[in-house]
Amino acid sequence: PRPILLIQPTADRLIPWSESERLWEAANEPKERWIADGVPHCGVYFDDRETYCLRVGRFFTDALSPRG
Repeated sequence: PRPILLIQPTADRLIPWSESERLWEAANEPKERWIADGVPHCGVYFDDRETYCLRVGRFFTDALSPRG
């Protein structure tokens, strides 16, 4: 198992929502999903850079921390 962070923008015109849902359902734990309302493909960073950096940074910190 590998941690996965799936960022799903709801206004994505390149990747259909159904494909994101299929990825989410197929992924094993640990998994985390971030649904970004009204944001286009690859737009989450540009919509709110501070939140993006904090969430992605936290995900990597948690995912790469040794589990004991």
